Amino acid sequence: MLGPLALATILAVSAPATREGGSPGGPVGSRILLRGYDRLVIVDVAEPTQVMNEWNFAGSVRDIFAAAVSKSTLLVLGRSPGEEHPCLLALSLVDSSIERVECAGILAISVDSLSETAFLLERQAGDPNAVQMVTVDLSAKPLRRGSIHPVELAAISFSVVNRGERVVLESGGFLFDLDRRTASLSRLAEGSGPSLSPDGSKLAFLQDGDLYVYDYENHIARRILNRQFWQASLLGQISWSPRGELLSLSAPTGIAGKRLRCLVVSATGKVTTSFESGTSWCGPWIWNRP
Repeated sequence: MLGPLALATILAVSAPATREGGSPGGPVGSRILLRGYDRLVIVDVAEPTQVMNEWNFAGSVRDIFAAAVSKSTLLVLGRSPGEEHPCLLALSLVDSSIERVECAGILAISVDSLSETAFLLERQAGDPNAVQMVTVDLSAKPLRRGSIHPVELAAISFSVVNRGERVVLESGGFLFDLDRRTASLSRLAEGSGPSLSPDGSKLAFLQDGDLYVYDYENHIARRILNRQFWQASLLGQISWSPRGELLSLSAPTGIAGKRLRCLVVSATGKVTTSFESGTSWCGPWIWNRP
């Protein structure tokens, strides 16, 4: 658990908005996380100026570079002062409690909401050409590391759905499907920032700065969104809405490209919502609690 001094520097604000005829937070999939340097904010996509929840770590956690969410827990990967490795924090969306799970060589995090299981991608000790996946049961208190799955690949990011039945890893500019039963790998496409849809039927990723979606049923990758001519690239983290009908990602805005815009895109590539997010990255989406 975080110590009392660290907890004292964290401010959590909850101000849920209620739509007429709806539940707090609006319809399923309407809330999204904006991830800053040392601050997390949940906003309503339809009204992004409306802050629904906020965590301001005020220097106790900085360099936040990844987040993943289940129906009950928000996982955050960031550095704490004095820590060599990034630390994994678990923020409860139910009671706002905060738990530090570990500080180790974690490269990336992914969450399977169906089973309330988190997956950590870690370096294998002593082997620069391999990683391991570690499971964490989000329903256990305190959170505990579970099974370990070695992978013979120097992966840097990944995505996991369907209780770990479908896993896609990024390594060396290519995306690989992993068969966990046989530990075999098959190269899928050139790209980065893989993000599987909630049902595992589609894979979103970036290729040459544009947004692509791969359809597993038809075995076709299609570019659905081009970057603007002045943009070097669209930017991940690519996130799917809980129902899988929308994606979100960030894009540089302005001539200098130092500020970001949050893009909400349909599966056909239509930008349905776009709003300035300052220096905060867009995603993941937040599940509405019943």
